Amino acid sequence: MNTTTYGNCLLFHGGGLCPVSNQYLSALAEELEKEKFFERIFMGFFSFECLLNPEELIKPWTSSLKAKAEKSPGGFYGTSRNIDLTVPELQSQAIATCKDLGITWIGVAGGDGSCRQVAEISEAFEAEGIHLFIPMPLTIDGIEGGYSLGLQSAVMKSLDVLDDLAATNLQTRDNREFSALFLELQGRNRDDILANLLHYIVRVGDFACGGIPHNDIDLFVVPANYYWNLDKLITAVNNSKKRTLVIYSEGANIPIDYIMEKVKRKIRVSKVGYLSQMNKVKMHNIGQYVPASIIKSAISDGRSFSLKFNEFSSATIEPIDYWAKLNPREKQKPTLNPDLEKLLKEYTPQ
Repeated sequence: MNTTTYGNCLLFHGGGLCPVSNQYLSALAEELEKEKFFERIFMGFFSFECLLNPEELIKPWTSSLKAKAEKSPGGFYGTSRNIDLTVPELQSQAIATCKDLGITWIGVAGGDGSCRQVAEISEAFEAEGIHLFIPMPLTIDGIEGGYSLGLQSAVMKSLDVLDDLAATNLQTRDNREFSALFLELQGRNRDDILANLLHYIVRVGDFACGGIPHNDIDLFVVPANYYWNLDKLITAVNNSKKRTLVIYSEGANIPIDYIMEKVKRKIRVSKVGYLSQMNKVKMHNIGQYVPASIIKSAISDGRSFSLKFNEFSSATIEPIDYWAKLNPREKQKPTLNPDLEKLLKEYTPQ
C-alpha cells in the first residue's frame, strides 16, 4: 500500500488524565505503524500544548519510546489545561508546527472538553490540509453518546481506596460508637464513578468495604446531578447506630463543615482525588478499540472524524463534532443507564 498520501500523524491525550491513556495511545500508535497508514507517527506530550512547543513536547514513535511507555502508569503522556487553540495567534503557531513536521492527521483522545476543542478548530485546520480525529474518548467521568475508556479503571481504584479507608475508619469506635466516613470521588459534572462504585459495593463485592458486609453499614450517596436532601442526610447520620458511610461526587458541593457542626458523631473525611486518574490498572482487551479497518476507511475518506464505540466494542464513523454536540460546555445533561440510576436513587437521602 502506498502511504505517502496520508503524510505524518500526531497522537496525544487531551483533557484530564485517565488510567488507560498511556496504554491506549501506545496501542493506537503501534496499530497505525503496523498498518503503515502514515510515513511517520509522532507522540505529543502535555496535550494541545505540544503543538506550541514541538521541540520539547513532540517525539517520534520509536521502540525506545514504546519501552518507556510500557513501564509507566496512565499519565505518561501528560496533559495541560487552558490551552485554547481558537485564539488566532496560538492557532497559527499550532498549524505552523504541523506543516514543519509534515503532520496531516492529528488524533486526540480525551474527555468532553478536548472533544469540544477539536470540533472548534477542525475547520481552520482542515483549510490548511490538516485533519483531526477522535479515536476514542478517554475519561474517568464518562461521556454522553457512546462508550469511553477510563471509567472502569477509576472505579476499581476508588474501590481500592475505599477498602483501605473502611478497614480503618469503620473499624474504629469513638465514645462507644462508630464514626461516620465521608468519601469524595472524582466527578465534577457526572455521577458515573459514584453509581458504578455503588453497584460494585451492593451487588458485586460482598466484602467491598474493608471486609465489612455492606448490610452492616448504613450507606448513603450524594450525587452531583440528582436531587438530595441535606437535612435528611444529617438526620440519617445522627440516628444511625451502625457504621455509616457517605460517598459523594466531587460536583455535589456537599457542605462538609456545616455537616460536621450538625452531626453529633465523629466524622472522618477523605478524598480519592487524582488517585483515580493515575494508576496502573491495565485493560487486556484494549486492542479491540483500535480497529484498523475502520480507521483506514475513515482516513481514506479524507475528512476529520470521530469513532463512536458501544460497550461491545463495535464502532461507527461519526462527524468530528459528534461528541461536542452531545456534551456542550453549558447545560449538559449527563445520564446514567436506568438500572444504575434506580440504584443511585435508592441510596440517596431524599
